[in-house]
Amino acid sequence: MLQSYEAIYAHGAIRGLGEKPSINQAHVIVTILGVKETASAPLQTNKQPSPLIAGKGSILTDLTAPVSPADEWNCLS
Repeated sequence: MLQSYEAIYAHGAIRGLGEKPSINQAHVIVTILGVKETASAPLQTNKQPSPLIAGKGSILTDLTAPVSPADEWNCLS
């Protein structure tokens, strides 16, 4: 019977990621899923809108009332 156990191989060592199986010795098959490389510089996360669109937006309806009645909402059922 095959059992799966997730682990990470790094620098010649295997580090388990979950509950360890209760065995002393096993024959294992290793599947390489890919190398996850770290980025050298963090990604830019604080993006600003273009100054070309500044002041061109408008509110078309009342923000205090929903657009559709509550009985049409699927999330309440």
